[in-house]
Amino acid sequence: AAETDTTRRLSERGRDTPPHASMLSSCGLVLPVLLLLDAASAYAPTSDVVEKTATAAGADTKSSEILLVNFLGADDSVTHTWRALNDPVMGGRSFGKVTVENNVLNFTGVCRIVPSLKAPGFITAQTSDFKSWPDVSGCKGITIKAKANSDYSGYRISFGRGHPIGGKFFAYGYKSHFAPSVGSFGSVYLPFEQFTDFWDDATGEPIHTCAENAAYCPDDKTKQNMKTMSIWAEGVEGEVSIEIDSVSGYSCEAK
Repeated sequence: AAETDTTRRLSERGRDTPPHASMLSSCGLVLPVLLLLDAASAYAPTSDVVEKTATAAGADTKSSEILLVNFLGADDSVTHTWRALNDPVMGGRSFGKVTVENNVLNFTGVCRIVPSLKAPGFITAQTSDFKSWPDVSGCKGITIKAKANSDYSGYRISFGRGHPIGGKFFAYGYKSHFAPSVGSFGSVYLPFEQFTDFWDDATGEPIHTCAENAAYCPDDKTKQNMKTMSIWAEGVEGEVSIEIDSVSGYSCEAK
């Protein structure tokens, strides 16, 4: 009878014991672990907090742009004089016109076949002053905000006066093809690695690229002061009509 009474008391004590107390009695580490997990969950950031933190970090590292040229006339450091240059080579019949109106550069004309070459010539809108240009040596490349009024596909841009050993006689400056948006203004981004100073002065096409040899990439001296810039319609026959709003360096690091 005494043994039965003792067994009953132990059974009742087990029913009255809280679950975590029995766990503690079986393993002294369980309760501290549970308490630590509860505390960690109380201080853990929610997904909303994590997302906002990532966004803030991205905003802190967002790249800036450096304006090279626009056509507002409000800031002399980014205002230049522009003129048209028609294809003068071997009876070229291409012609162009350059005006600054409504705060944009209007470049219009026709790129025609050069009879003696049986290939399209070129026209350009180019700067004609000797003013300094902003330093974009800390930028990834240049961006052109422009609107083409037709689907003409022979647009190029060049800057500087780079000329490599063995380069073509008339080929000066670092040049790249670009494709502006048609019918509305849009931005085209051209990494400096896309430019080369080793190009064909008859077609505008690259002969050797920056990717092939870093010697043909724009150098820091040129990026620190481009000295000159040209918009080309070249190597493709057709009517030319484009409006340039601005040209800037992009992804620029603070100095």
